[in-house]
Amino acid sequence: MLDLDAIRRNSRIQLDREGRFHHAGEAVEHPGVHRALCRGLSVRPDGEVIISIGTQWCYVAIDETAQFVTSVHPLDSMDPHPGGWRLDLLNEVSEPLAPETLFHVGDVDLYCRTGKGGTPTRFLRPAYHRLAEHFEPTPDGEGFALGLGEGIAVIRTEWARPHPDGLIAGN
Repeated sequence: MLDLDAIRRNSRIQLDREGRFHHAGEAVEHPGVHRALCRGLSVRPDGEVIISIGTQWCYVAIDETAQFVTSVHPLDSMDPHPGGWRLDLLNEVSEPLAPETLFHVGDVDLYCRTGKGGTPTRFLRPAYHRLAEHFEPTPDGEGFALGLGEGIAVIRTEWARPHPDGLIAGN
């Protein structure tokens, strides 16, 4: 008798911290396969990360977080000081940035929370650098904030990376 749950849990598909998929330790390099995996990527309400293609699905091992920002765009492309941003995510979904959810881990990685469940989402380098053009020091000079039209959104600093179960480990 087949144990379907065991088969799904042992898919040997992994998502690394740079948003790249691997199968059995080998990078998935075919653009069509990579795109299908991205489109099927989701986080279930219980926090499990899965890939669905048609009616088939399996669990995915993640190194750090299950979602990534691949690019950012101002909501008003004509405004040199945008009041809001749209995020393009790895799974080809777009959503507005909730600026109050931004946080840095150390000095290098930028995250926010996305989706209905508030999934920790890592900014890939091109998206990070595009948004960083609009960072400014906080009024107290102790950190950074995202300039938003007439105001700012302070970027929190965390000292631990998101844990694969979606929680922030050890603050």
